[in-house]
Amino acid sequence: EYLNSKGHRLFILYENIPSNKKFIRDAEAFGSKFIPPITERRKTAINQVGPISKFIKHWSYFFDLKKIRYLNKIIKSLKIDIAHCYFSPSIYTLFSSEYNNIPCIRTIGNPLIESSKYLGKNINGLFFIIIYLVFALQFLFLDKIVCLSDSINREFQYLKFNKKKLITINSGVDTKEY
Repeated sequence: EYLNSKGHRLFILYENIPSNKKFIRDAEAFGSKFIPPITERRKTAINQVGPISKFIKHWSYFFDLKKIRYLNKIIKSLKIDIAHCYFSPSIYTLFSSEYNNIPCIRTIGNPLIESSKYLGKNINGLFFIIIYLVFALQFLFLDKIVCLSDSINREFQYLKFNKKKLITINSGVDTKEY
């Protein structure tokens, strides 16, 4: 509503279709346009085998050439001037935005270290190496990382990522309604 009142256009491209129909209706009522997602990637052996596969899978998200080409066409045809990604599978957005010379922002909604502790993962040297390998490339290309809590921001600062790229905001989503 705010963006619409300022004369902006909002286009939403989901990796999957949102299940909340009210969210879709409300967003469209305020001028948002939903763009059909490209078909999901086929599952491969990389996505299903052992702990190394998790690391490889995260890196494969960066280089999904089919989705990068699709997003490049959307950015050009709709004259998009800023890109935003949320979940890891959409991180290929950073290459499309770089190619099209537009800013790219990523929102991160879960703490890395605390949530891993909660899930019973070993927080050891290998854990931190994987975190650095998965997020280092993002910090090079992303213009901003939006942290949905102070604890997420503190974790990235603890990990010595560029704090000038970090901002913290409240999600702004009415969780009672959505």
